[in-house]
Amino acid sequence: MHNWPFSSRENEQYTESYPVQLFLNHRGFERASETVWFGNSPSDVPNLALGNSDPTIFSAYTGPDNGLVTGCVADTENGRGGCNSSRKTGFNRESIMALLERDKPPEVAGCRDWSKRCAKAFGASTSLYDQNPLTKRFTGDPIADSFAVVARRNCGLLAIADGVNWGEKSRLAARAALHGAVRHLNRYLALGDALPDTNKALSVLLEAFVAAQANILRIGGGLTTLSVALALPLAGADRSPQFAVTCVSLGDSPVYLWSKTKGLRELTVGSHDLCKARDMRDAGGALGPVHGGKEPELHNLTCALTICDPGDVLLLTSDGVSDNFDPVVQRLAVPWDPAKHCQASENEPQDRPAMRPSERHQYGLKLMERVLLERELELNSVPSAQDVCEALIDSVRATTQARRTLLEDPARRVRDAGRRQSLAEKLMALPGKLDHATVVAYEVGLYQGDEFELYEETAALRSAPRAPVPGGGRGPRASDLDSGCASDPDCCRSSAGPAAANGVRSASNSSDRRCSCSFAPESLSDIEFADTDSDCVME
Repeated sequence: MHNWPFSSRENEQYTESYPVQLFLNHRGFERASETVWFGNSPSDVPNLALGNSDPTIFSAYTGPDNGLVTGCVADTENGRGGCNSSRKTGFNRESIMALLERDKPPEVAGCRDWSKRCAKAFGASTSLYDQNPLTKRFTGDPIADSFAVVARRNCGLLAIADGVNWGEKSRLAARAALHGAVRHLNRYLALGDALPDTNKALSVLLEAFVAAQANILRIGGGLTTLSVALALPLAGADRSPQFAVTCVSLGDSPVYLWSKTKGLRELTVGSHDLCKARDMRDAGGALGPVHGGKEPELHNLTCALTICDPGDVLLLTSDGVSDNFDPVVQRLAVPWDPAKHCQASENEPQDRPAMRPSERHQYGLKLMERVLLERELELNSVPSAQDVCEALIDSVRATTQARRTLLEDPARRVRDAGRRQSLAEKLMALPGKLDHATVVAYEVGLYQGDEFELYEETAALRSAPRAPVPGGGRGPRASDLDSGCASDPDCCRSSAGPAAANGVRSASNSSDRRCSCSFAPESLSDIEFADTDSDCVME
């Protein structure tokens, strides 16, 4: 067993009498965690057999402002001649069928209708920036984030891209990356049996990044982060209704899984070093023309795998959401300064606890989880994917409201004219980070036609054997990954998952946690394609 770089005794020393001490309890950290395997390639994680995916799409939604459907990204794919196509004048069956076929909506990234959103597959995006009281335009427009979710009867595809910096090229890069990746993945999911195991699924996800990069370069886009996730049924899911979640991430758009009984965990924990403070201005990696005009920055490219139950919610966020749950950003804590042995820096107030990077990460998860639980109490029912998105967006808007109010105050603009230092000092004292905020979520389960159905209640009894893991024994079930007791203060359950004995990295092996600079391939050309046609990348 590997211990985290801080103990509960140390937490008590630096957070005594602080109202959120419970969130920093070491045992709570262990108890809340679930096994997440991660690395820089599919071979770094266990290989689990998957069942067939149902190609029937019941929901497909993208945004904001029609997301990947908008603009030249969609136009370059459907390739239809528009009004230039000639009509046949005859009324035979062939001519009528040709007219009907021509009048169908164009297929964009593998879907014909991207407006089919529902409570089980949803996304939301907003700007947290201030609005100019005169022009009514938001600072940072247009929103450079883009998201997409495609929900099939027993599987789901989610993707989120966050354009680096502001401007039209950043937004175009995000939409192009999303378009290329989703199109590539939909081709596999439509076949039903093209993803036999999780290693193949992760390989196809990496190929989707190649398609995304090619699409950005083809249309002349800027830089963007990209995170893509698949929720797929495990083999034998008809007897043991469990699902594998595979994801690949590049940049700072995290992927989370929220279990309504087990709590919230981050799947992209391997993309950043929890022992070092993260610079929120640096995404860590990006697609687009970074090096030499052709190569992306793959500094923190990460593959991850975990297991979940029906009813769990898979969600992807931009850093505009995740960073606003950081306790330092919320002005609940100050960064831990190792040079001063946990003492706050001189220009920071002393009435807030100093937190290490790992403490900030865990506390941020707890804050996010608390928002979801509060929404559950408010609704008096289990939150859907739509409820999850709306709760997180409402929360980050509330966190940043004071900053917007200060910047949008016309009297302040006159009063503080020429006094930028005064304004900067006021902003530093206020919580929140102004950014574009995007969330996309999918409720994992077997869809029966009712978007308000509770998957966890209709799932079969979980009594079948568990999924095998290479190296002997059986893999963890999401229902028994955490054998610790929430009410027993002496619980000493080991956090090392069953993969630890097999030499597989997992999020519960903290001292073996990867550094964000040590596992990146040199280029996307190093990714090997398996059983794919050349036109699967980009036409």
